[in-house]
Amino acid sequence: MKTKQFILFLIILISGSIAAQKPIHKFNKKHSGNKSTVKTFDHFNITIDDYRYNFSSKDSFLIRYYSDSIGQRKVKVILTNNEKELIYKKAREIDFYSMPREIEGNGISISGEHSTEICIFDGSTKKCVWIMACCVKDENMKKKFYEFISFIFDIIETRKEVKLLPPSDRVDLL
Repeated sequence: MKTKQFILFLIILISGSIAAQKPIHKFNKKHSGNKSTVKTFDHFNITIDDYRYNFSSKDSFLIRYYSDSIGQRKVKVILTNNEKELIYKKAREIDFYSMPREIEGNGISISGEHSTEICIFDGSTKKCVWIMACCVKDENMKKKFYEFISFIFDIIETRKEVKLLPPSDRVDLL
């Protein structure tokens, strides 16, 4: 009897240590019968807040800002799970998740709010990175940050509604 209890104890101990070593995926999982588990990006959302535009994949909109006489224009933009996955992979490629909350400036200040923030929500965690457009010490990090934004906007700007919007007439400091 004690042998059975000891064997049961070892099985529980070993299975617990194996379970603790398995990687935990942050993304929603979709189960289909006995088939393998597939990651989905239903709870993966991106927001970009910039002096020229605001984008939210969760709320499915893009707002483009213009000078005071025009104001702003808002269009519906819905990202597919495939597009979200591409964005996630790009974020990993440029090491977005290791970037600091605020990309350090070089001490130069300018008039106006010419900053950009990207936030990624994966259903359980949120990562945001903020940058002041013209005044960054680390040019390589600045390049990666704006490469990421360009990548996202290459996807967003494929939408007919976005193509119909005139570009922002606000000053671009990049």
